[in-house]
Amino acid sequence: MATQTRSIEVIHKTDITEAVRLTITIGNLQIGGSSVKWETDKEPLKIGPIYDLYLGPGNSILDKVLLIETRFFDRNENTNNVSAMYDFNNGKEPIHVFYDAVKNEKDFFIFKLKVTFKNEAHENI
Repeated sequence: MATQTRSIEVIHKTDITEAVRLTITIGNLQIGGSSVKWETDKEPLKIGPIYDLYLGPGNSILDKVLLIETRFFDRNENTNNVSAMYDFNNGKEPIHVFYDAVKNEKDFFIFKLKVTFKNEAHENI
């Protein structure tokens, strides 16, 4: 069983008037979980399934960097595709979706996201 990794940097346009929450959905009937932490912190905010995780008021997280590591185990024998949806409850484009595939059945895959919160136009780097 091999492990593949993909690193992604995202600038997320944040509505500074609302609290920010995060839900991560793993697709393609694969198994997985995530670790979420601020770049400046030693300990994660949460490890495992991420649902409605409170990140803070929009104005307090501007220019902060959130590190998310989502690990997948390819257990779906019908596809080697993996996908994850990162749903921030606020912003003009609150959802970021990424797709990839493992090379072999029962391989592992890791998405490493670096999300910077800005009060400006959203773009993928």
